Amino acid sequence: MSNLIRTTVIVPEELLEWAKLTALRLNSSVSQLTRKGLEQLRSNPANLKRKIGAESQNDWRKWAGSLDLGGKEPYKKRSDIYEEHLRRKLSR
Repeated sequence: MSNLIRTTVIVPEELLEWAKLTALRLNSSVSQLTRKGLEQLRSNPANLKRKIGAESQNDWRKWAGSLDLGGKEPYKKRSDIYEEHLRRKLSR
């Protein structure tokens, strides 16, 4: 696997935190976990029979938020961040 390509994957925050903790526990990396998971899906097409989309999104929503890693404020929308930036800029 010498021809690796860097890419961006969008995942729920809870899933990423789980992947990071799992990678640490396995003395691995999130990239290696991702590659292994994709290779397993590719090698066993039966895993792909389940519809990927809304159904699989419901799966992670069942446990989303059950892991509290503390400290972070809730995610803000880009529009909220921009409005906050404008308010600060105009109040000067």
